[in-house]
Amino acid sequence: MSLSKRYQSLLHRPPPRSTRHKPMSPANRAAQFAPFAALVGYDAAVDEAGRLTQPRLPISEEEQTRLNLRLSLLQAHAARHPEVTLTVFQPDARKEGGTYVTLHGMLRQVDTVRGVLVLRDWQEIPLENLYAVDAPILRTLLQDTEQ
Repeated sequence: MSLSKRYQSLLHRPPPRSTRHKPMSPANRAAQFAPFAALVGYDAAVDEAGRLTQPRLPISEEEQTRLNLRLSLLQAHAARHPEVTLTVFQPDARKEGGTYVTLHGMLRQVDTVRGVLVLRDWQEIPLENLYAVDAPILRTLLQDTEQ
């Protein structure tokens, strides 16, 4: 495609410069073409609404009794720092519900006065948020109590 002869002379000329105004910085020039957010915070609100939470599952009396037995056995053997796997409900700070997470660690103590289970790395799990507890030592101890 060839340019018409009329514009050939403009092809190799430098761009015009104003004698009154300083040239705009590249950052300010780029800002002119940046996307415009008409509603400030709208994207964050949409992301928050789309974030899923789970309701807290109820624990039956039977499950609570089983959980209490497991905690008392772990408390009695806490000095051995047994390895534990915990299913914990973590309430959401912004909306109703939360998420269930599985934590692995070494037990330091079961503090019934403060209502927390303390892991070896000093992480504290509120007993009210504890949903399930499993540990290799529990399997052995529970077999012994059944016999």
